[in-house]
Amino acid sequence: EEPAETSTADGTEPAATSSFSIDVWADNWAAVYVDGELVGEDSVPITTERSFNSETFTFEAAYPFTIAIEAKDFKETDSGIEYIGEP
Repeated sequence: EEPAETSTADGTEPAATSSFSIDVWADNWAAVYVDGELVGEDSVPITTERSFNSETFTFEAAYPFTIAIEAKDFKETDSGIEYIGEP
């Protein structure tokens, strides 16, 4: 039995995948996507007071790829103040 073809739709050889790490610092919450796929999200809830924290995510990808970061800041009321509870 012959091996399956390993070329891409445009006839080129597929790129080898590599392992990557990304450090994300966020106030208050973040998620990371690679080529539209969720790689990881902040383990600390967005409603945690003063939750400026960091996360490290590791993923496999082949060049070229796109990284997207979704970041959210928490506000308790429409005042725009970031305090949770009493200031």
